[in-house]
Amino acid sequence: MTFTYNPHLAYHKIVGILATLTLCGCFDREAALVRSKAEFELVATTNIGLPPNNAEQLIKQWGDNNLKDPNSAIYSQIGTPYKAMTQIKIFDGSTMQRVVYRVYGCINSKNSYGGYAGKQFYIFDIDHGHIINALEIGEDYRCTKAQ
Repeated sequence: MTFTYNPHLAYHKIVGILATLTLCGCFDREAALVRSKAEFELVATTNIGLPPNNAEQLIKQWGDNNLKDPNSAIYSQIGTPYKAMTQIKIFDGSTMQRVVYRVYGCINSKNSYGGYAGKQFYIFDIDHGHIINALEIGEDYRCTKAQ
């Protein structure tokens, strides 16, 4: 018997488990809201300086170092930096939370076969003028909407 991973079914399992925990009272909704509010207040009140005015340049530098064919990259819909909470790994493997500036954008570049892969949505965390996290979300409606 072979097992094939189906992300659609995994999603429904997670939703089912969360729904069950919520209905049986095992999931403390109020505690989650308090944590969310505290995190929001921390992000809003933490002084991390002015937002970077060179976010697009930083993203292009990141692309030069990380894309298979950086010369083919087409950057679009680069957002405005906003403050957000992120987790970063420390040298010992543990993680810590940090307030950073977050920017999103779409990148379309050539893949290993020489064809364009299609616009991919990315989220970049910028801290003191450097991208410390880059997360590729993949194809996303934000990359296909009218500019």
